Amino acid sequence: TNVAERSLGLKSFFKKVHNEELLSCLIDDSLVRELILSDKHVYERSLKQKDVKLDEIRNNVNSESVIVVTGGSSGISAEVAIALVEKTKCKIVAIGRTAMPEIEPYPGMSDVPAIKIQVFKDVKAELVKQGKKEGDVSGKEINNRVSKIMRQKEMLGTKRRVEEAGGVFDYFIADVSDETALKNCLEEIKNKYGSINGVIHGAGFAEDSIVINKQLDSFKKVFNVKADSGYYLYKYLKDEPLDFVAFFSSFASYAGNFGQSDYAAGNAVLNSIAMRWNDEADYPVKAFLWAIWENSGLGAKNEILIEEMHNVDVHGIVDEDGTRLFLEEILYSKKKYEQIVVSTESAIQFILQSHDVYKEGMLSHLA
Repeated sequence: TNVAERSLGLKSFFKKVHNEELLSCLIDDSLVRELILSDKHVYERSLKQKDVKLDEIRNNVNSESVIVVTGGSSGISAEVAIALVEKTKCKIVAIGRTAMPEIEPYPGMSDVPAIKIQVFKDVKAELVKQGKKEGDVSGKEINNRVSKIMRQKEMLGTKRRVEEAGGVFDYFIADVSDETALKNCLEEIKNKYGSINGVIHGAGFAEDSIVINKQLDSFKKVFNVKADSGYYLYKYLKDEPLDFVAFFSSFASYAGNFGQSDYAAGNAVLNSIAMRWNDEADYPVKAFLWAIWENSGLGAKNEILIEEMHNVDVHGIVDEDGTRLFLEEILYSKKKYEQIVVSTESAIQFILQSHDVYKEGMLSHLA
């Protein structure tokens, strides 16, 4: 039997729904991929193009606003934080796991291969001092050191750019997927600044692998940094006087992506948290389902993927467009829509068609 690949969300009165009705939704090949079942109605989740009117700023983010940004010292989170500072002169308080260096490591060097060679030489020198053999140098250790160095360089670069834009940049060390660590960190921030006025949850990473090869520990790490931390932010900040909350989700949570079951699942949970939080709050809570960015973030690090996309005339989001759309949605838009897909036209058409999401379905009602 061919069974359609489909997810089914249950809302409100799902206890009234019989198992046969659930099964019919899951196996009916005439329906679209993602459904929401509420009482005796089945709804499809579909995409609708949305325009933002720029005639009135609805969010009072200003120079006194304290914006907490998870993952905010690098990548997409850093780019939107800098853009927000340029517009409002707000204070950026980033949370991450990597220690912020006092001085730039390997100053004047930006080429990764060159840094790797220098790190290799430095590690060998350390081993000689310790009386060990040069053969004890681990390739994994070298790569880990280089990755940390590049993150620290980017962190310092973000700090400099925020301050040059007229804002304040602060940094706290915490694992946002650790409830106690995040709770304590948020308390420290409130004790230092008095309040928290906005949240951008951009922390996340991917460890792509097909399900049969996926290790449970890897799945949990990728999933938890999105889903668990999103819930902890909701739990400890929902009663704060916030101006906005922005969750950085992924279009993979809507259409799926090869080798990203954990990443898609974590972001799907994040979307649901945004929906609940937005229903309860007076301020807007939005999940941005980003398609791939070309200049920043996880996608930008995969140069081969970007090249392959260009070969079939598919283009990702450039920093200028991504940050502009973020500001428009946060500063000008109403709180009505809690899930926003942001993509180039070429990327969204390619992804949807390749995942067979454009099935002609119909809105159904259960008898």
